[in-house]
Amino acid sequence: MILLNQVFRFFKLVHSESSARQLSLGFLFGFYMGLTPPFTLLQFVYVILLLIVRVNFGAVFLSFALFKAASFGVDPIFNTIGTRVLRAEALEGLWTFLYNSPVVPYTFFYNSIIMGAVTVSVALTVPLYFLSAFLIDTYRATVVRRFKGTWLFRAWLSSKLYPLYVKYTQFKDS
Repeated sequence: MILLNQVFRFFKLVHSESSARQLSLGFLFGFYMGLTPPFTLLQFVYVILLLIVRVNFGAVFLSFALFKAASFGVDPIFNTIGTRVLRAEALEGLWTFLYNSPVVPYTFFYNSIIMGAVTVSVALTVPLYFLSAFLIDTYRATVVRRFKGTWLFRAWLSSKLYPLYVKYTQFKDS
């Protein structure tokens, strides 16, 4: 039942009035937050940025849940990537400087899993943004248009329940 509820929330989110840009940014914030451990300075920075940038919070929470569940399975990969990044001789001076700075160690950047997650997040930011925006626009342009042309949708619009649904959503949103 919970999974079905999440599926309905996803479709409601994609059909919302939010722009594809807002949904994609929300998806990215959920991606970042889902891959990093909770209660770190990085999570705090993500939340502050989330409050500053105009994004769809539903997309954030939905993608956060998705990527938090997936992150446990890819932690070994993050560990490998993070270990390689942290052991790179060319970056040794940078890591020493950051570790000795007053605030940065609270990001736990020296943890190989966190470093791997941040590295993967940064590397996938631009492709994920454009891919999610493209998929949302494509979905809205094709699937929704096709669904609105079906007999099922026309029957729903002409039913006696539809006006009640409209009143309920207006009441709920106000």
